[in-house]
Formats: sequence, C-alpha cells, structure tokens
Amino acid sequence: MAGKRWPYLAVQLTTACTRACPDCCYHVPTLPPEHFSWEYFELAAERVRAAVDGVGWLFASGGEPTLHPDFARVVREFKRMFNADQLCVATNGARLLEYLPLLHENVDKLHLTMFDGNDEIRDAVVATGYQGILYARPAEHLPMVGRPGYIYPCDTDRKYTVTLWRGRVYRCCMGPGLPSAASIPVEELTYNGVMVLQRGCDTCPYAKPARRRDYTVEG
Repeated sequence: MAGKRWPYLAVQLTTACTRACPDCCYHVPTLPPEHFSWEYFELAAERVRAAVDGVGWLFASGGEPTLHPDFARVVREFKRMFNADQLCVATNGARLLEYLPLLHENVDKLHLTMFDGNDEIRDAVVATGYQGILYARPAEHLPMVGRPGYIYPCDTDRKYTVTLWRGRVYRCCMGPGLPSAASIPVEELTYNGVMVLQRGCDTCPYAKPARRRDYTVEG
C-alpha cells in the first residue's frame, strides 16, 4: 500500500516474565508462560509488509523478551523482517547482560525498566560504550481505569503503536489490557483493518488532563 507507514509497531515475544506486576497492562501474571513461535513471527512480518511500506520504530517486548529462546535471532533479524527503520528492546533487564554484544550491533534503543537492583545492569550497559539510546526509567504501576474528561497522548501526537499480542492485532500498545479495545487476528491484518480498530481510550491509565472536556479527535 503505497505511502502507508506505521510510526510504531510492537511485537510481543512471550508471556513469560520474571516479574509479577500487579497492574501489568497485559495481565501477564495471570497467563501461563508461552514463547511465541518463529513461524508466527514470520506470518506477522509477512502481513505487516503487505499492509504498509515500512515501520519507523519496531519494539520487541513481552512478557520479558530476553527469556525467549530465539531472542538472539529476534535481535538479528526483526528489523529486516518487518521492514523497520529502528529496533527497540523493552526489557526489565532479566538476561540483558548475556546479549550485550548483539545489542551493540543490532539494537537502536534499549528501554530498561528500573526495578530494584537494576542500577548495576544499566551501569554495565553504559560501561560497554553502548551507542544506541538507553532509556532507563523507574517502574511505574498505574491502575487500569478510565479518566473522564482526559485526553490521550497517542491521539494528540498521532503516536499510536500497532501491537501484536498472542496472535491478535491492536491499534494501541495498551490494547491487550483494555476491555473496550478491539482487535483482529494476525492472519487478517491489513492497513485499513487495523486503522478502524477501537483503541479502548476510555479505560487507558495514561490519559492526560484535557484543556477542553469536549476534546475530540479525528478517526
């Protein structure tokens, strides 16, 4: 589809995680550990390439992505597979240090959530001279509740993240955890099919105070 691109695409690799965050937006603590197959990633990449001309930022996350047995292959091949400009790994740092050489070569941004004890992981990444973007932030737990009269940054900035989670596609990185968010199977992924999906903003915890309560956005 000529000229169509997605600025952000998130591909979740696994439901396995080393944490049990009570407000996990994907409800990971309630799910059995499951590593998604390489065949699934190939199918998803094929559908994405057919839907859009390219992706700006590709996020590999989870669960905890470094637990996936094919994580090294993900880091090496995902940008090419999904026709993405840049790759970000969002991680709690569980096995990050094992993959540092690969990260130097293939990952443009590390999104490291700073749980207790993660300072040494962050410092180790810095000490190796990592040249990508290192975004280390404290863990944040927000209740999954809506905020009437608030607006949503992904609407105002057009920074929505198309998200693949457990075989389904959402038009929002929070979508898998939002009751009112709509999704379609990966096998049915098309540009138009994704862009009409309801995002579930009424139950998003990341809303910001609105200047006008009658704020509306384009479809």
